[in-house]
Amino acid sequence: MPAVFKYLLVHRCRIIYDAHEFFAGHQIFQKRPVRKSIWMLMERIAMPFVDTLLTISGPLADEYKKRYPRLKNVQVIRNLPSIKDKAPDVEKEYPRKDEPFTFLFHGYFHEGRALEQTLSAFQNLKDLQVRVILIGKGPLENRLKDLVHREKLDHFVKFVDFIPNNELINYIRHADTALVLIQADSVNRSYSLPNKFFESVMAGLPVLASNIPTLKKYIEKYELGLTVDPDDPYAISEAMRKIYFEQDKLNTWRKNCLAAADELNWENEAEKMKEIYLHIFD
Repeated sequence: MPAVFKYLLVHRCRIIYDAHEFFAGHQIFQKRPVRKSIWMLMERIAMPFVDTLLTISGPLADEYKKRYPRLKNVQVIRNLPSIKDKAPDVEKEYPRKDEPFTFLFHGYFHEGRALEQTLSAFQNLKDLQVRVILIGKGPLENRLKDLVHREKLDHFVKFVDFIPNNELINYIRHADTALVLIQADSVNRSYSLPNKFFESVMAGLPVLASNIPTLKKYIEKYELGLTVDPDDPYAISEAMRKIYFEQDKLNTWRKNCLAAADELNWENEAEKMKEIYLHIFD
């Protein structure tokens, strides 16, 4: 921001502020009030000069409009996968005898993603032929592995290293249900709309998602799966059990995901972005 202001002293230009998230609402600022106040000051100074603000969800766009009424233009541009990666429409058979019913998480092992709650939920699922695949790495990896060992969940949990982005959707489509359990422990996460959600939809995977408004909206609008309180391991286990025993719905949800992918893809979103830039420079 200081560099942009310096440039504005001698040049006329249009400013696009790409707010992928509400950074001041990030959890890292909850215990760092001085840093947060500095960031907020810089943001308040910058906003009157911004021609267009881009962000990733409707609630986050509304938050910026409320905080900065002088913003000229706020647009939502979502991070969506390419339609070229869409999974094939292959009917799955349930139940299967050759392998367990598979729940899948992919992403960084960070706080706020209900990973420990998910593993704890499997304590209540030991009577079922189920497993969870955790794809990724991160600061919680050792803690998660210790939890698996301590609770004797080794049979139910499989850790997989990061999958290259160009192979990800083809890999995850072989699972049965995706887990996108974002905990609303900060303003930023309350408004989040993670890439992994749309990648799961593109893979044709029904989704067990957090009941935060951003995710619940898509789950209900397109009928893609279920939502649950991500802070409650028992509620997670009950939702997983419901999915397991209502497997007749899975192919319906899977078809709904693939139908939604025809709308929720980067090719469509790119056209929106082109229109935004054309309008700015018209």
